[in-house]
Amino acid sequence: INCGMENVILGLPWLQENNPVVDWRMGTLSIDKKTDRSKELKHNISSVVVEEPTINPNNTLLQKITTATELAQEEHKKKLKAVLPEDYKDFALVFEKPSDGVLPPSQPYDHAINL
Repeated sequence: INCGMENVILGLPWLQENNPVVDWRMGTLSIDKKTDRSKELKHNISSVVVEEPTINPNNTLLQKITTATELAQEEHKKKLKAVLPEDYKDFALVFEKPSDGVLPPSQPYDHAINL
């Protein structure tokens, strides 16, 4: 699984359920209580080799989905070019949807999000 430059991505539901203690100075994250779902790792995570799943080239459903996805992406690009005014053509990338699973680049400053 490719997580880009991120080592791990934890979702809000997981963080709320497990309520980990984060030590930002030490760069650690720990969970105080053991649950029946907890599992101790026998080795360092970085030493685990994860193989990419293999895809059966004869899977016609996957071929249809892939083809449909590619066609939909091309159609979206055509629509964007047709709708975008000529003055904004140089900034077309700004109007495209970001790739799924890609986090924005890290910045040297933070902004509060008051909920």
